[in-house]
Parts: sequence; C-alpha cells; structure tokens
Amino acid sequence: MGNCMIVNGKALAEDIIASLRQRVIFSDTHLTLTIISIAPNFATEKYVSIKRRVAKSIGVSLREIALPLDTTTEQLISIVREHTATRDGIVLQLPYPEHIDTQKVLDEIPRRLDVDVIGAEAVRAYSTNDRTIYPPVVSAIAHIAKKYDVSWQGSKVVIVGQGRLVGKPATLWATAQGANVVCLTKESVNSESEIGEADIIILGAGVPNLVTPSMIKEGAVIFDAGTSEDSGRLAGDADPACADKAALFTPVPGGIGPVAVAKLFENLFTLWSNESPE
Repeated sequence: MGNCMIVNGKALAEDIIASLRQRVIFSDTHLTLTIISIAPNFATEKYVSIKRRVAKSIGVSLREIALPLDTTTEQLISIVREHTATRDGIVLQLPYPEHIDTQKVLDEIPRRLDVDVIGAEAVRAYSTNDRTIYPPVVSAIAHIAKKYDVSWQGSKVVIVGQGRLVGKPATLWATAQGANVVCLTKESVNSESEIGEADIIILGAGVPNLVTPSMIKEGAVIFDAGTSEDSGRLAGDADPACADKAALFTPVPGGIGPVAVAKLFENLFTLWSNESPE
C-alpha cells in the first residue's frame, strides 16, 4: 500500500494495558467498571467485548447491565444513580433508542466516574481546559499522532460527524492544537471540496465507506473512528482503499478502537487516583 503507515492499534493498546496491569499489581487496586447498554447493536457488542477482554487482562471487575428495548428514561436514570454509589467508573454504552432522553441520562454521571468524558459535568470541565482526562477517542488520536509525529499546528483538519464521542471532543482538541478545523456532516461530505484539501481527516459518522480515495488528497492523514456494521463485519467510515493515498491510516477494526478502549481504562485509574491518592 505505497508508503502509507497502517496503524496497529492493538499493539499500541497492549503497551498501555501492560502499564495498567503493572499498576494493579503494585498498588493492589481492585476497581469496578459498570457498562450499561440498551438492546446493544452489532458495533456496540464488539466494543463491549473488547472492554470485557481488556478488563480481564488488567484485573478490573466489569459489571455489564444489558437492558431491554422498552426501558424508560426514568428507569435508566434510577439504575445509573444506583451504580454511582458503588462503582469506580460508569460507561453508558451508546447509542440508546430514540425514546430515551440520552442527554438527561448522561448528565447523571458524576465527573469522578465519567471515564468517557460525556456527561455535563465532565464535558464542561473538558471544554474549559480543566482537563483531568480526555475523551478516549481524542486520547487515542493524540497518542497515535504523537507516536507518528503528526503535526497539528496550522494543518487543515476536516472532521466528519459531530457526535458526543468523536466529533465534538475532537473539534475542541484539534482547535486547541492550533489546527484550522472544518466540521462536516455525513450529508455534506460529498458536496464539499473541503475534504479534498484536508491534511488530517477525523471520521466519526458511522457510515461504512463514506469517504473514498477520490475524495482525499495524496498524503492525507486519516483517523477513522467511525464504526458500523457492513455485511456482518465492523466497518469504518473510510474505504480501506484510502490507505493507498494516505500517509497514515487507522483501519477499522484494529486502529483507533483498541487504543480508545485502553485509554478508557487509563481514565478509570486516573479518576480513581484523584479520588484516592495512592
């Protein structure tokens, strides 16, 4: 694939996981992470399975709560409140069904348990530079960028999608790095010439193969954090053939995903150590 660097996210994640494993051994720490999902879809199940594997590998207890489709917002809030009293970290595994007031539920997560940096308290802190931890996907992008010397200052960055987990936090972060940031939606990506001028592309739309090689310039850096199902497989927003033109490419699966999960567990430890200094 030309001179493109295909990022091995599993190897990068394993380094982070190994250091967390050592931390557990030396501090004799026993943390519990609770994951709450509602009628999980294919992509959700994949991510929960990665979290399950990583938790076991590190020595973190995982409590999985999979709720039925007819769960109400009020029932969900009550379950979240119940677990904020007894756990070290909480993940509300999105997406939730349309009848759930997702923002209302997310805002129930106290900042000290918010490993995804997704509730109002944590987002407010992140948005105002009071950053104890970063959202896992942003942290993964920053980790990969640092390893491969990706320069943000003055670069044109196009971000596709403005969701809670990728687009919004990535926009804040890339802007803070001195990049010239343009935000597109999955609907506008085809009609815009912006993506063809991008030095760095961050994808979080969740539409399989939305970005094709003809849309990007030679030597672009592609951080693909979009995940969805395509014929029973996990697919990214970028057509894998984009790697033929890119300078750096994160595949799906095996790119940003594993690093983001490792960073989520790193967040769990950081938040815990801030509450209970080792």
